[in-house]
Amino acid sequence: MPAFRSRALGPIGRMALRRGIMTCITVSSLRLEEAESLLAAGFLTGAGIVFSFAVEEFGKGLMLRNAFRSGVDPVVVEGFYDHDVKLGAASTLIPQEYLLLTAGAFQADACDPGAFDIGTRTSFTTRCDGLYVDWRDGKWQYGSEVEPAVLRDSINGVQAVVSRASALWPEATALP
Repeated sequence: MPAFRSRALGPIGRMALRRGIMTCITVSSLRLEEAESLLAAGFLTGAGIVFSFAVEEFGKGLMLRNAFRSGVDPVVVEGFYDHDVKLGAASTLIPQEYLLLTAGAFQADACDPGAFDIGTRTSFTTRCDGLYVDWRDGKWQYGSEVEPAVLRDSINGVQAVVSRASALWPEATALP
């Protein structure tokens, strides 16, 4: 099987990126509202999945914004179709404590997540764990653990970041 290669977006004209930025910000906000509704209804796994989509859409918007700000025209956006790249982009502006589905024993932004239990962070893996049944460690597994209070705080924190971007990013506020 060939190795996975991340596909790029483009070339795309710089001005076309503005509508993409605005759309990604809008969709991210909508997904956060959907996650909140699922959480309120007690659908924890679904809320966690939709939350991860919201974070990824915000990351995509940030990648488009960075491409727009580069001044290159037309531009190629590397990693545009790679879930981990988009989630990573989002994590550059979203504080670590707002990317959690569960709390850990240690503060998310104070410890090395590889060495300390900081909780379960939203990721492509946790999304897939919630979407699919899988055989791991000698048993069937489905779902990712979600703590309602932690996810609610994460949704609110990410919504604040998305709202701030929507209001303050000139590339996301109006079309020429």
